[in-house]
Amino acid sequence: MHKYILILFLVSFLPVRLFAAAEPQPNLLNSPVITLRDARAMTPTQLADMFLPADHPPIREVIIRPHGMDAPTLFLTHIEFFGFGSQSEVLNFCKQTLIVVDFEAEEGEPVNQMTNLTSKPVTSNTRERYGWIDPNVTQSCEQKDKAGFYEVNPENKLASLSIIYQIGDARTKLSRGQPIGLDIVVDDQLAAQVPQIDSTPATIVHSNGDEALLRIPLDRAFYFAAAQHETWDHSFGLTQSRDRISKIFLGDLWTIYVLNNPEGYITKLHLKRAVPAPF
Repeated sequence: MHKYILILFLVSFLPVRLFAAAEPQPNLLNSPVITLRDARAMTPTQLADMFLPADHPPIREVIIRPHGMDAPTLFLTHIEFFGFGSQSEVLNFCKQTLIVVDFEAEEGEPVNQMTNLTSKPVTSNTRERYGWIDPNVTQSCEQKDKAGFYEVNPENKLASLSIIYQIGDARTKLSRGQPIGLDIVVDDQLAAQVPQIDSTPATIVHSNGDEALLRIPLDRAFYFAAAQHETWDHSFGLTQSRDRISKIFLGDLWTIYVLNNPEGYITKLHLKRAVPAPF
């Protein structure tokens, strides 16, 4: 109870403006143009020194887009600069700065240059990301990978931080053999399908709610969806309009559905591990 009050107190002092609007930056006006191929050949530090202000924070890693499942283009569209994690103002949370620089293809570029199409930076914006860190595990915020951070929207900042804090606090109590007073439902769909995928599965079957809560990778929460009871009532069979359900996406295909009362206290968790898409 005291810890929960503390999280509410600390979060109330976080800056409301966690998202800076995209706007032209003076240092971008004099930045050189660059090709997608050249950007991919450079180190994060080289790219940061080229496109970020001189006083930019140390950059741990970058994502150069297009990337992964992005629509393919022949020119650079964005660079996402991820700083090193640091201890946040909130107990058991790290924070990380993300700077996104947007690019556009230079006008008049001949199409036959293919991968040599050049792009110029046009705007940048800075975002703050937060990630829970397990107090029972020795790990510094600087060591925390970008996959364990999520962007905090000002509209649900308090809810996201306090809900994940409450789940982490429940895990700590369970590890000490203390009761937590939460109703936990486990739906491990992957474990049910593993024998069809692998004859010697390494996956642990999760059926007990308390044990599953201790095992899920809460420190790799990468997306928090604010309460949307209209969309997720089916997860709990709810009928009361005041019930609020949030959704937390974790690594290893886990999702947490969170039911909390109007005062913000968690009353029920639905832990679900999905079967990966067949591609």
